[in-house]
Amino acid sequence: MKVAINLVGWATLGSLLLYLSLSYQEKPAFTSLEEGLKTPSEVIVLDLTRQDLKTLPEDIGALKNLKELKLGYNSLTSLPESICQLEALEVLKIGYNKLEEIPDCIGNLKNLRELRIGYNKLESLPSSLGNLSSLTRLHIGYNPLKKLPEGLSKLNNLEHLGCNGTKIPSSDLKAFQRSSGIQVKF
Repeated sequence: MKVAINLVGWATLGSLLLYLSLSYQEKPAFTSLEEGLKTPSEVIVLDLTRQDLKTLPEDIGALKNLKELKLGYNSLTSLPESICQLEALEVLKIGYNKLEEIPDCIGNLKNLRELRIGYNKLESLPSSLGNLSSLTRLHIGYNPLKKLPEGLSKLNNLEHLGCNGTKIPSSDLKAFQRSSGIQVKF
């Protein structure tokens, strides 16, 4: 009898996990910030790729449940500080823009697992990147960077660092790869 109850319990838990997984996947990506701000708690994925954006409003910080933000292939030159209020954010794709800096508060995004900031005009990165303890993938390539940001070696979960197309000396990248064990592409 005890075995049957345990099996029913596991089956119920399995069904619940499957439901949660499917319900997350079924949420459509919002492709308009204006639409998303009408029901900010419902926005899980916001895809503003290729929308010729030059700026991003401070209102973006209202999307408290946002897990994935895609802003690639626009003309953004800066990001609002409110982007750092997106505490649920797991994926941030802001490559292929004209960004010259990343807000220092980016280190507040503790759930961020993937950050793609390649193909911008970044000459430096904030040391607060070292606070992104959940980060597993970081792509900083094709920026005029001359050195890695301080604190990257603190990122215990970082598995992949894309640095191709930067001005960071390959000797520095090789030394970082040896000392950290992180796969570095350069």
